[in-house]
Amino acid sequence: MSTMCVYKHFTLLLYSCCALMMVSHVQAREYEPIKGGALELGGFDLFPILNFDHYYDSNVLRAPEGDVDGWVRVITPELILVNEYDGNRFQLGYRLADGHYYSSEIDNYTDHFISAQFDLYANERHRFELSSAYELGHDARGTVFSIGSGNQLATPDEYVQTQIDGIYFYGAEKATGRLELNINHTSLDYDVNTPNYLIRDRNFLGVGGTFYYRIAPATDALIELRSTDITYDFAQDITNPLDSIANSALVGVRWNSTRNTSGFAKIGIQQKNFDSPLRPDFSGSDWNVGVDWTPMDRTFFRLSTARDTFETNGEGNFIDNRSLALTWRHSWLERLRSELNLQYGTNTYEGNTDGFLTRIDDVSGMSTKLDYDFRRWLTLQLGYQFEQRQSNRLAIDYDRHLLNLNIRVTL
Repeated sequence: MSTMCVYKHFTLLLYSCCALMMVSHVQAREYEPIKGGALELGGFDLFPILNFDHYYDSNVLRAPEGDVDGWVRVITPELILVNEYDGNRFQLGYRLADGHYYSSEIDNYTDHFISAQFDLYANERHRFELSSAYELGHDARGTVFSIGSGNQLATPDEYVQTQIDGIYFYGAEKATGRLELNINHTSLDYDVNTPNYLIRDRNFLGVGGTFYYRIAPATDALIELRSTDITYDFAQDITNPLDSIANSALVGVRWNSTRNTSGFAKIGIQQKNFDSPLRPDFSGSDWNVGVDWTPMDRTFFRLSTARDTFETNGEGNFIDNRSLALTWRHSWLERLRSELNLQYGTNTYEGNTDGFLTRIDDVSGMSTKLDYDFRRWLTLQLGYQFEQRQSNRLAIDYDRHLLNLNIRVTL
């Protein structure tokens, strides 16, 4: 039996075992409080939420000329059902997003998102998390697989995505050593079923683990291992599929050394090994670093940087991504808050490009928003966003501006 077959049988066996374990145990995660009031339904709390967005998009198709622009209305009702008992938690959510483009009705969409989370606490040393999600979503024209060719699509690119994720935690929170084991599965299926589009449908089966060792009262050293088996449902050339296995190994630290500073830093190596001998394997560095700083109670800063590999969206064998981001949040008054985000990233499309120069995209963006709570149940948000892509493929360069008004209503 080949190494590939052994790996697939092992991961499927581990997946099944973990799924059975999680049915009978499971843990509680720390949730951010849901903003708004709730309806009591027996032992459950039901949180109804309504978001109304109205924004101007200067470049709907993310095209160099930006020929299509206009106003967009998005209505997003959401229901979240929560039950907590003996330190355990169950949460079920449903969200619908209905978007209407006044000047480009072919871009209209209706997305559905269903999620469930189970956090069960077995005892101080054994905890579990299990979450799943089902999405009927879309890629807007000019994004993902239609970059630079959004005008060739008659409708948004619709897909179905399902996800399941499980985590087992071993060790008390204050123990010297702790272990996290993770397994997840994601399936992505686009609606268009012609051969040129079937090559996008794929499945991810990942396993991983992180070992934490306390080296100071508020500092942990860590070792993290991850492996993901990526399989495509269809290959235009059966002798040269995109199927691969991505592996990574990282070491680092996680700290919360003072009241004002916390963060993590992980660095290591990653490999991407293709099933096809015609596609060269990849090996390189991998990192994920994030630092949070709260100089005062009302001000928060986060600086983060990462490197990872992503599946291709139509060119090359895969995307080598490097990113840098900065976030600043500030509460000016009890009811008035602001947030500023800056992002910069580089996407290198590694692999065969049919003799063309390797594609490199520099992607940058800035977004800012101002929130004001008129009432406990009513929040108004004003926002602005800027996006830019500069590539050595001039046909996919673009600038995009968005001006946004959001109204959020809860109980």
